[in-house]
This record gives sequence, C-alpha cells and structure tokens, in this order.
Amino acid sequence: MQFAQEQAKVEQELAVARRTDNTEGVEIEEFYDNSARGKVGLASTDEGTSLKASG
Repeated sequence: MQFAQEQAKVEQELAVARRTDNTEGVEIEEFYDNSARGKVGLASTDEGTSLKASG
C-alpha cells in the first residue's frame, strides 16, 4: 500500500512537470506536514524542468 501511495505522489509530480514544461514562468509552493519522511521538489527554468526526490 505504501509503495502505491509513493508511486501516486511521483506520478502527480510528473504531471505537474509536464504541464509546466511549455510555460514561460512557473511559481510553485510546496507544503509538507510533520509526518512526511520524504521530499519532492520541482523547478522549472527556461532551460528545462527538474524533479528531485529524497527520503
């Protein structure tokens, strides 16, 4: 069950990355509660989009 939840989070982040890939400017706010054991970050620039995960 936990793997499925983590996979869903990754898919969600990838969907955001695909939507922001063709935009000129992106501003993203990230919120994590205290129970989170990992982090996922997304950055978009003129050169491309990057996704980072740790945990």
